Amino acid sequence: MGAWLVSLETMYTDDAMCIALSAALASIGGEIVGAPDSGRCLARLLVPGATSTDALQMAMEIWRTAVADSGRPGWPVFAADVVERVDPVPTAASRRKTSRKTA
Repeated sequence: MGAWLVSLETMYTDDAMCIALSAALASIGGEIVGAPDSGRCLARLLVPGATSTDALQMAMEIWRTAVADSGRPGWPVFAADVVERVDPVPTAASRRKTSRKTA
């Protein structure tokens, strides 16, 4: 099972909401990025999953929990992407095995 970087695009109405949600996501390793005063932001989460669909489903569950924990209702997600799969760092044994295959 790999880890997937998922981005969820959302809108917010004030900076206090963004700060509250940033704090809720930070506690689980997520982050909010976006331009100040743009009204839009991205939540980025690194989540495990066998497939991108699994990762997106888990990211949405984490998002809903973070929104509820922030005490700020709303925050609809209007775009969601699995932007990158991050594989675990290979062990020394798997690096040797890979190099034998390519040599």
